[in-house]
This record gives sequence, C-alpha cells and structure tokens, in this order.
Amino acid sequence: MSRPSPLPDALGGSPFRVGEARGLGVSAARLRASDLEAPFHGIRRSKAAPAENAETGEERARVRLEGLRRDCEAFQRREGRPVIFSHVTAARLYRMPLPWRLESRQVLDVAALTPDHAPQGAGIIGHRLTGGSFVVASASGFLVPAPLRVWVQLAPLLSVDELIVAGDHLVRRKAPFASLNELLETVARLRRLRGVRKLRAAATRVRAGTDSAAESRTRLVLIDGGLPEPVIGHKVLDRDGYFVGTPDLAYVVERVALDYEGEIHRVDRETFESDIERRERFQDAGWRHIRVTREHLAHPHTLVDRVGFALAERRADRGASKTFASAHLLR
Repeated sequence: MSRPSPLPDALGGSPFRVGEARGLGVSAARLRASDLEAPFHGIRRSKAAPAENAETGEERARVRLEGLRRDCEAFQRREGRPVIFSHVTAARLYRMPLPWRLESRQVLDVAALTPDHAPQGAGIIGHRLTGGSFVVASASGFLVPAPLRVWVQLAPLLSVDELIVAGDHLVRRKAPFASLNELLETVARLRRLRGVRKLRAAATRVRAGTDSAAESRTRLVLIDGGLPEPVIGHKVLDRDGYFVGTPDLAYVVERVALDYEGEIHRVDRETFESDIERRERFQDAGWRHIRVTREHLAHPHTLVDRVGFALAERRADRGASKTFASAHLLR
C-alpha cells in the first residue's frame, strides 16, 4: 500500500478544516486517507501514535490527557475561536481525580455565558453559565471555569465520596488550587442547586494537605469501615528526635503508619529498594508500617480488617506496658 501524499505546509499540521484543505488543492480522497481522522464534522487531524509503551497508571493518565487536549484543540479549530470547556472536561484538564465512567467519556463539555444559548452538536454536551468572572485560562491553555466552580458543577455526577476525593485534590499539599476555607465558603454560599446536599456533606470531610487521590480513597475506606480517622501529614521522629518520614496516613497514638504504593513502587527498582529502607526506618522507630495497594482499595474489607487488627494489637501492647509499669512502681 502506498503512503499518503504529504499535506501542504500551509495547513500547519493538525487539526485543520476540510474547507481550508480543499482550498489548497487537497483532494477528497486524500482527506479520507488512513493517516487522518475526523474528531468533529469538517475537521481532520493526524492520527495519534499508539500508546503501547504506557506501563504505569500515571503514564496512561498522561496519554488520556493528551488525547483530551487534542480533542479540545480540534473543537476550537472547528469553531474558529476560543471556547469555554466546563464540567467533566474542565475537571479532566485540571487533572481532578474522577471515576472511570467520567474519565473515559468521549464527549466534550462546552459552555456559553448567558445570555448566549448552550452550544449544540455531535460530540459535545452544551451548558449555559452565568458569571463571566468565573472563567480563567487553565494551565492547559483552554478557557475553563475556576477550579472550585468546576467542583460544584460535578455535584450531580459524583457521589459524596467521589466529591471528597476531588475536593482533597483542590486543597492538596503541593500547588493547591484553593484553600480549605475557600472551599467551605463556596459551599456555604450555595442555595438552590442540583447536588447541593452532596456538596455540603462532602465539604465537611474534605481534608487539606493530601498528596494523591489514592491516599484520599484510603482514608475514606478506613472511616467508612468504622475505624477512627487517621492523621494526614504527621512527621514521624525516632526515639532520639531524628526525622524518619511522613507517611500518607498515621494513627499517632498507636504508632501505625500507612503508605499507598502505586505501580511505580513495583516497576521501578530504585523506588522499590527505597521502600524497603523506608519501612525498616519506621520499624526501628517503633512504628507499624502498612503498605496499601490498589488491590486493597478494590477489596476494602481486607484493608479495614488489617488496620483494625494492627490498632487493636498496639492498644493491647500499650495497655500491657502500662500495667507492667504500674506493677513495677508498686513493688
């Protein structure tokens, strides 16, 4: 099979309009060639290279984000002007953690500001927004509502726990999008809105200072399983006061630490060896160190049972130590 002929340099790569290409002498047959695809009516672009080498979840997420950016770029090319992307599309551009049913969605959420009508067309879901001051330029170079506004837009689509995970992401430890107070104030101002009850329930359980969605999900699994809420960001010191580490979650009194380990901890040898040393440091400092994996979150009862047993064991040991110390003092 012969290779498709090169496209004119004037098209500037992809995406491009069909009418523009035809005006430059590109035939209809060339526009149907196997190296091109039509993300929207009247638009063509080069097909993306297959993402066969994406081994970890983080790498696959980057591939999906790049695909979303390509779709947003193609739609803007069709419109011939910048457009506002909102709701799920905006959340994905902000890299908010979303359930797979939304993360894998193929349509784009496109919005217009009142009094304009909501956009319509194949491949998009149209929305109508009020308050132009809420529109900002995202890090991805597209117009989107402010992060907290997007979080509110997600309320009808997410469960309370899913809103908590997304809210944690907004007030995370590194480069937060907002403060916890700003999130709480935003929810307090809401009145008649779809999902407002879920937002109010979620807001009271959002916690600042987290590092990952998996850490947030682990916390919720433990709480929903009936265990006390663990501490975020506790710095563990050894008996001499030297820094040992900051686990994802900690039960300080019982000295039980939890760290979530993603795929990088398995496939990267340096990270794997560092994990072994880290676990030994916690043990030397008198802490029980529990490693949490994706499998634990898929079967939460196993994690709840394991952590619950560790807490009970530590409390029993502490009680026995106190009893021994009291008896020794009475001699």
